[in-house]
Amino acid sequence: MSEQGSNKRQKTQKQGAWEKAQLQKNDIDLNKLNSQQQNDFDFVFKEDFGFESDSEQSEEESEEEESEQEDVSLPIEIHKKELLDIISKNQVVIIIGHTGSGKSTKMPQFLCNDLDRKKICITQPRRLAAISIAQRVSKEMNVELGKEVGYGVRFDEKFDKSVGRIKYATDGILLKELTQTLQNSREGLDRRLQYDTIIIDEAHERTLNNDIILSLMKYQVLPNIDKNFKLIITSATINAQKFSEFFGGCPIYEVEGKNYPVKINYLTKEGDEDNYLENAISTIMKIYKDIKDGKLDIGDVLVFLTGQDEINFVMKRIQKEMVSMKINSMVLYPIYANLPLKEQVKIFESIPRNCFKVILATNIAETSITLPNIKYVVDSGKIKVKTMNVLTQISELVIESCSRAQANQRAGRTGRTGPGTVYRLYSRVEYAERMKSVPIPEILRESLSKVLVQLLRFGLTISEILKELPMMDKPDLKQWRLALQRLLQLEGINNTGELTYLGKFMCDLPSDIGIAKVLSVAASNKCVRSCCIITAMLEEFKLPINNKAKEEENLRGISLDGMDVFKHYKHKIMTHKDIHGDDCLGDLFFYLLIYLDWAESGYNKEWCEKMKLSFKMMNRIKYVYKQLIQTTRRYYENEEFDEDMEKNLKVFENFNDIKYSFIKGYPNNLVKLESVNNRNGVYRHLKNALDVKNVTLSIHPSSVLFDNKELGLIKNMFYITILKTNKEFIKDGFQVEDDLIKEV
Repeated sequence: MSEQGSNKRQKTQKQGAWEKAQLQKNDIDLNKLNSQQQNDFDFVFKEDFGFESDSEQSEEESEEEESEQEDVSLPIEIHKKELLDIISKNQVVIIIGHTGSGKSTKMPQFLCNDLDRKKICITQPRRLAAISIAQRVSKEMNVELGKEVGYGVRFDEKFDKSVGRIKYATDGILLKELTQTLQNSREGLDRRLQYDTIIIDEAHERTLNNDIILSLMKYQVLPNIDKNFKLIITSATINAQKFSEFFGGCPIYEVEGKNYPVKINYLTKEGDEDNYLENAISTIMKIYKDIKDGKLDIGDVLVFLTGQDEINFVMKRIQKEMVSMKINSMVLYPIYANLPLKEQVKIFESIPRNCFKVILATNIAETSITLPNIKYVVDSGKIKVKTMNVLTQISELVIESCSRAQANQRAGRTGRTGPGTVYRLYSRVEYAERMKSVPIPEILRESLSKVLVQLLRFGLTISEILKELPMMDKPDLKQWRLALQRLLQLEGINNTGELTYLGKFMCDLPSDIGIAKVLSVAASNKCVRSCCIITAMLEEFKLPINNKAKEEENLRGISLDGMDVFKHYKHKIMTHKDIHGDDCLGDLFFYLLIYLDWAESGYNKEWCEKMKLSFKMMNRIKYVYKQLIQTTRRYYENEEFDEDMEKNLKVFENFNDIKYSFIKGYPNNLVKLESVNNRNGVYRHLKNALDVKNVTLSIHPSSVLFDNKELGLIKNMFYITILKTNKEFIKDGFQVEDDLIKEV
């Protein structure tokens, strides 16, 4: 046999083994997912065309060049000389650079190597992006991560300040550093900004922290800093002019990329937009069928959904179809912020030539990561956004339609290496007439309480904040008034508008100001360790979930693995009820029990595997817990912080003190039973100080208090989280006795 024939046979055998492994990997027990079998995946779309290009380069040529010349072909490499020239001549520059242009990875390296910038901070809107980009750049520069190149995110930093030159950080970290520097300046201490260059990346997302950073830059930093300092703002085209005008007409430079024709398909049936999960499944299977039949060229598929629950639901449904239809040419990958990094990087792994990827993603794939070789985009048209609950002054996540700018950003994920196709799971009328042109900036829809304490800590007065501080979009006075009311209620400021000792703690603790109040009360009640554990679990813990499962086992929206953990600890809580009474009933004690059992195991990896929980997730919870303890200890010293008190993690009987602490932090989050609907309670807020009317709430199915036959209906309840779908749900709470309500 010839060498060529032998290689071909080996390749075929390798391919067959890989396909078999893929089929086995997908062969899981999904019979309990009570979903309608989809046999006919024909899906009718109305076609429209856009993003046309005159380029004649073929797709095959593009793919061959992609693998061999990835860095050289980055658009920013071509623009390097002009880009550095405009930066060197101006203090503030706006850069229009699309995802994949190299602006996040290459531009900081140019600035270090060619303009001799000493220390650069690049903000990222998401923790994942800050860490993963830092890892990539450290490899490109052949340096150890955490030395010359590092990152800083909430509860985690890996950056050597003595030798570090490039730091990727979330915008919240930079805002905290900036606030501390400006505060020192006002107090006559070291007033030097540690960076000579700050890059605000993905500024068009208009996060709350980024908007405040830009305000402080214009109001305090730029007028008082050395002219050698550089501020670079990267943005999509839609917001570039607005940023330029905010900084006095500073120059805009566009790093143009290479685009191929992209065909846009709209949903023909108007009004079917809310059925986007089923439509997404149908569309994915239709793409597979058309590729198999030769109607479409093979290529990777990127699907935009709103969150982890939807991704898991769609993934399991597609896996079920793959098993029943013996499909082994389609490989599924999830990507969302809380997915462990080692799982996230799998989306970049190589697969056999006759296979294609289906990547199920949140809006993290709009801008924060670059996915090569995407040929098809399936856009749900939905996004999960933070918005302020008027009553509680807490930010909550709500699913709503994305903006046209975001839809176009999603469409732009394809057409980079060859022609692409977009399937929009909404009508042309929905896109043209109902979607907002751009997303509403966070500063106009979120609680301003945390921002207010940061600005006050910096040294601004309330009058300065309201009248003098420049903002790209000014919140109305009602938003500021609500923030002030909450700070007064939680004793973060006094009656003259000055920060209290607690207010300074609120600023330094990297959590909501309500949590700072919780921990301050807990410190005096000697239950701060338990409250820190619960807070860390609220921040990081997630059970595997499976949205819309109908069977009794999965009624709560939790996967089969997650249900085992859920049932185990629900039973354990009921056992504690027999010992301690009703004090221990609730989700917060569910979280506490899980952590304490893990601690008792010696933080054992095998325990996590036995309980089907992520060891990496539990370790991060432990790390966050220790960070919370350290910060709290700086403000509230008592004997509970002594190292030899670790044994207290294993014994806890202070449930009532824990409840009291959380209620003091979130006093508006008490609800009472008003009526019964299908065996489940309907609740209203007990304290309606802001006169919010007609707000009815239901306990979320993922709560241990939901449909609990042993408990019956809960009369009074406290909650932390509101989830909005077709109605408003509450979770992360506990039962509250009448006596405790009177005491609070």
